[in-house]
Amino acid sequence: MPPSSARQRGPASTARPSTTSARQSSRPTSTLPVYQPLANPLNPTAQHALHSLPTTHPLNDLKQRLQIATNHLNEVTGDLNDHYQAKKADHNKRKSEKAARPRDLESSQTPDQDDDGADGRLDEAWKEVEDLTGKMEAQTRRVIDIQARVQNTETVLKELNANVNN
Repeated sequence: MPPSSARQRGPASTARPSTTSARQSSRPTSTLPVYQPLANPLNPTAQHALHSLPTTHPLNDLKQRLQIATNHLNEVTGDLNDHYQAKKADHNKRKSEKAARPRDLESSQTPDQDDDGADGRLDEAWKEVEDLTGKMEAQTRRVIDIQARVQNTETVLKELNANVNN
C-alpha cells in the first residue's frame, strides 16, 4: 500500500460539513459601545484628592509592619525548632552516657524506665513543636497574602492616579 493511499479519506468523511465554521459563525460578535463622556466628571478638588491619595495615606508603614511580622514569625519558628533540636541532642547525649556507665544494682529505678519517661516527654514536645510550627506557617502565609493585597492596592492607586483625568 503506497503512503498516499493511507492518507486518503473515504467518501463519508469528505461529505460531512465542518462543524467548527458553523459554530464560529453562529456566535454573536460583541462590539464595544461608543465612548460616552462622564455624566458627573470629577471636579478639580476631587482630582487633587485622588492625586494626593498615595502621599496622604502611604502604605509604607503597613508594608514595613507586615515585613516585620513575617520576620518575627520566621525567627520564632526557627528558634522553636532549634530549641527542640538542642533538647533532643541533650537527651540523646544523656542516654548514650547512661548506656556507657555501669549499672548500679542498688538503684530502684532502672535506666530503661527513666529513658522511657524522657522519650515520652520528648515525643510530646515534638508534637507540640509540629503543632506550633504549623500554626506559625499558616500565619506567615496569611501575612504574605496581606502583603500581596497591599501591593495590589498600590497598583490600583497608581492606575487611578494615572487615569484620574480621563
